[in-house]
Amino acid sequence: SLSSEYFRSKLKSSNQRRKRKRRMFQSPVYRDAHQTGVWVKSFGMLEVADVFESNEIRGEHLKFISKDDLRSIGITDDDQLTRVAKEITRLLMKYDSSGHV
Repeated sequence: SLSSEYFRSKLKSSNQRRKRKRRMFQSPVYRDAHQTGVWVKSFGMLEVADVFESNEIRGEHLKFISKDDLRSIGITDDDQLTRVAKEITRLLMKYDSSGHV
């Protein structure tokens, strides 16, 4: 499973970008792993939501997570990987264009 340190190192390296997009992280999706799980459940992927929650994947991690990362935490079905990647991209595009959901 991916460790919190892994994501902390990625977050630290992008500290300047985070400051510019501070409003982005005000959405409930970004608050904690549970809220991120609720977001995943909102598009019908209950098993994936459980994996996100048990691996403490918070919304702020979504910007950095890759399909390989998703595989390493147990999401191995290609359809699920594609769907999750698509939803993450969609969410991040909303933030990039408006600063909030």
